[in-house]
Amino acid sequence: MTTVAIALGANLGNRRAAFDFAVDQLSRVLSNLAISDFIETEPEGDGLQDQPLYLNGVAVGETTQTWSLAGNVLTVESTGGRGPQKRVYKKTT
Repeated sequence: MTTVAIALGANLGNRRAAFDFAVDQLSRVLSNLAISDFIETEPEGDGLQDQPLYLNGVAVGETTQTWSLAGNVLTVESTGGRGPQKRVYKKTT
């Protein structure tokens, strides 16, 4: 088994319901799942000052399927309604 940590964060819509959905979905692919407390944080970065507060947390669990985990997480995001994201920060390379 490999222990993995997955950052959780939301600042739009019903943030708690989004987390509940994500945790439910992650519990299907991770064993011994533990969830941190959730905290609210201010948006950080240029152009984000008008964004709502973020709700953040961490999920830690175990898997034997490390190669498929990224795909599972992307499926959780898309099933939960998150689409492709545009980065708002400037890149130098």
